[in-house]
Amino acid sequence: MAYGDRRVVAARPPYPDNAGAQLFLANAYLDANEFERARVQMREVLRSFPGAAASIRRTEERLLAGAGSSGSPDAWFGVGFSREVRGDGARAVEAYRTALERGLSGPAADYARDALPRLEPAPGG
Repeated sequence: MAYGDRRVVAARPPYPDNAGAQLFLANAYLDANEFERARVQMREVLRSFPGAAASIRRTEERLLAGAGSSGSPDAWFGVGFSREVRGDGARAVEAYRTALERGLSGPAADYARDALPRLEPAPGG
């Protein structure tokens, strides 16, 4: 199945209640461009399995290294998404803005643009 293939999500078998399986499901949502579902799923994984934060942080570090060396807007989007999931809104905004400035397009760009007002601090706050 290819990136963005919704069959993975549509066929959704019951996933075991462990961090690895639940993160796999979240990544299937990401691959299907179901970003809001992926965000909710990853937040739930972090709530239920606090140890999963290390895995999410490692993924963010890997994406950040790739983004820094290649400038890939998709990598910057991944960095922003990871930061958003972990509750680091200010740094998520920075990464999403960088992704958009570098030419992020499609559903990921729509998600990033929609996330900015939700994550930016309120004026005067």
